[in-house]
Amino acid sequence: MTEPGRTRWTDDRIDDLAGEVRQLRMEMRTEFAEVRGELREMRRWTINLWATTVVGFVAVLIQNSLR
Repeated sequence: MTEPGRTRWTDDRIDDLAGEVRQLRMEMRTEFAEVRGELREMRRWTINLWATTVVGFVAVLIQNSLR
């Protein structure tokens, strides 16, 4: 006889739980991969914007020095 409030874990229930945990883990890995891709894209955009700003600033300095 089991104690009140406790449940008995059968092999099937443990297998079901393990399957759910496995599925959640795969979902998390997929989502983290998507986030990494988005961060990589944002980093690329930031570098491109920074480089464009520097080139523009250098062009202004050169133009002003030629006057």
